[in-house]
Amino acid sequence: MLALKPRPLPSKPRRPERESRMTFVVGLKCHIGLVLCSDSQEGDGISKKNVPKLRFYQRGGEWGVAWGCSGESDIIGKFNEQIERALKNEPHKSDDSALIRVPALIERIVLSLKNDYPSANLAIVCGFWQELGGLVFRFYSMDMRVNNCIAQQEDYACVGLDTSLAVFVLESLHNSALVIEEGIGLAVFATKLIKDTAEGVGGPTQMLTYRMANSEWKEYEEAYIDSIEAKYKTEEVVELLRKYWGRKNPSWLPPLG
Repeated sequence: MLALKPRPLPSKPRRPERESRMTFVVGLKCHIGLVLCSDSQEGDGISKKNVPKLRFYQRGGEWGVAWGCSGESDIIGKFNEQIERALKNEPHKSDDSALIRVPALIERIVLSLKNDYPSANLAIVCGFWQELGGLVFRFYSMDMRVNNCIAQQEDYACVGLDTSLAVFVLESLHNSALVIEEGIGLAVFATKLIKDTAEGVGGPTQMLTYRMANSEWKEYEEAYIDSIEAKYKTEEVVELLRKYWGRKNPSWLPPLG
C-alpha cells in the first residue's frame, strides 16, 4: 500500500491587521465545581504578547466570581476596571442575594459599555459560586453584539471569534458527572484545539477552578497546565478524522503531502 505523508494542518484564517483582541475562553460545569480556561495571547496583527485573561474576586467564604473576556482589548480593559471596582464596593450582606446582585451588576456594566461604544466587541464567560445560605455554582455568558442580557449556562459556555470547533467537542464529550480533574482535561483539550486552528489564539493556557465547599477560586501554575496539554495532539485528532472518513469512503485517497 502506498505510504502517504500526513497532510499539514489547515492554515489559520487571517484577520485584519491592527485589531487587538483577546480570543478564547471556556467554562465547564462539573459534578462538584467549575473550570474556567483561556488562552493568553493578545495581538494586533503585527506584535503579540501574553497577558492575564482570567480574573476573580471573592468575598471570604461567602461567594466568589471569576470571568474571562473575548473581544477588543481596550473594551475588555474598561470592563475589568469597572467590574473590579464595583465588586469591591459591593455591600457586605449576611444573606444569599449575591446570586442575584453579581450577575445583574455584570450585565449593567456591559450594557453601559455598549451604550458608550455601540460598535464595540465584548463577550464574557463568568463563573459564580455561593456557599452562604446554600451551595450554588454556575456559569453565565453574555455577548454584547448578540443580546442585552446575561444568561445562565447549564453545562458549558465559551466565547471567541470562532467557537464552532470547541462547541462541537464540548457537546460531544461534556457530561454533568465530570469531576474537576476530568473537567480540567476537557477544558485544556478544547483550548488546545482552538489555539492550534484559530488565528490570534495562543500562548500558555490559563485556568481557574472552584471545587465544592473549598470556598475559593484556585489558580494553577503554567507547568501543571502544560503537562496536561502535552497529552493532546491536534494532529492525532485530524488523523482520526481521516481514518474515519476513509472507512466510510473506501475509494477515497488522502491528499498527497
